[in-house]
Amino acid sequence: MSSALTVCTQGWKDYLDERVAGRIPVTVIPHGVDTEFFHPRAVRPGRFGIPSGRFVVGFLGSKGSDRDYGRKGTDVLLDVTRKAAARLPNLHVVLGGPGWEKEVADLTALGVSVSSTGYIRKADVPALYSALDVYLLTSRVEGGPCTVFEAMACETAVVSTRVGAVPNLIVDGVNGYSADVGDNEGLLSAIVELGQSPEKRIDIGRRGRETVSRLSWGAVLAPLEGVYDEMIRRRRLMGEPLPGPSWMKDPEGILRSACACDAILTVYKRVRKRSMTVAKGIGMLHEMLNGQSIADIVRGAAMIRRFGPKTAIAPNPKVDSGGQ
Repeated sequence: MSSALTVCTQGWKDYLDERVAGRIPVTVIPHGVDTEFFHPRAVRPGRFGIPSGRFVVGFLGSKGSDRDYGRKGTDVLLDVTRKAAARLPNLHVVLGGPGWEKEVADLTALGVSVSSTGYIRKADVPALYSALDVYLLTSRVEGGPCTVFEAMACETAVVSTRVGAVPNLIVDGVNGYSADVGDNEGLLSAIVELGQSPEKRIDIGRRGRETVSRLSWGAVLAPLEGVYDEMIRRRRLMGEPLPGPSWMKDPEGILRSACACDAILTVYKRVRKRSMTVAKGIGMLHEMLNGQSIADIVRGAAMIRRFGPKTAIAPNPKVDSGGQ
């Protein structure tokens, strides 16, 4: 049983409050963004497969993230970009992240100019946002989403469904555009307007950065201190000892190990499902583990055995046949 819950929006707090009925305190800890890391970058021509002189719309996320009942709205993303290309002949679409090969082929067959990045290192993400004229998010359910905050910090105009923090973050026509989930035409209209008005696009990008610059992680995480203070106060009143978990002595090490764990699982699942060759998987794993120590990788592998899904250790025909 949890002693406290944190959520990133008031909407999620209201949702949980109805279900926990006051038994567990729920505190809103909003998303923030590191504007020192996420800021406009100079991008050389041709990077990310973008032809020169194009109006560029893009999205960042692995294709696999949409397998959770279509919550990322990939179908909407493809529908909107296809229709936008028909109205904006100079449009180019960038799909950032791994797994988009089929979608690239489908859009290309329809005559849409499109490229994908494959796995992209965190160090290159600000440059990807900066290479876009519009960041398009079509999710049906979100917490943040962090990518909207990051794109705005890079002065990229955002067009998004009204999910997560978006309704409280974006003022339509001022620092971005938003539309209700299911309103594909609303998303399309915003993209076309931005594609036809570079001045508007630049102004919205600038105002977007001004908006998220007030949302540094240091500022938005301040309420978290009160959550922990209250938990400590309660445990002291109950006479419980307060030993900290041993892993807290090295939180950065845990983060590095978790990243290694994620990299190993990502490649393992693809090779196992034969959507990637072993040779390509080794190359991708080498790139994803760049900078990780042997100790981090060993601890990451240990995390898989202890916390990962059983399918990561032993083949499961049911999972394979179900396309999970």
